[in-house]
Amino acid sequence: MSFSNAWAEFAGSFRLTRAAFLEHEKTKAELKSLMPEDAKEAIGHGVRARRSKSALSVSTCLRGRPLMQRCSETIGAENFLTSNI
Repeated sequence: MSFSNAWAEFAGSFRLTRAAFLEHEKTKAELKSLMPEDAKEAIGHGVRARRSKSALSVSTCLRGRPLMQRCSETIGAENFLTSNI
């Protein structure tokens, strides 16, 4: 497939970004492991983790939001973000 310029371009990009992708996936898993089971949402340092019935997702937050915020409908997890920093 060396005859294709597109293949060469994407192959180079794939090889250059592989390490960053692996670090991203590992870090995302670590953030998920820090999320308490009874919490619906945790926000801090530009990252938001949300729990739904089917999955736990981690994403970046929009600017202009507070650096630290904790949302939960379950009592017992209120101090998670402030006590684990």
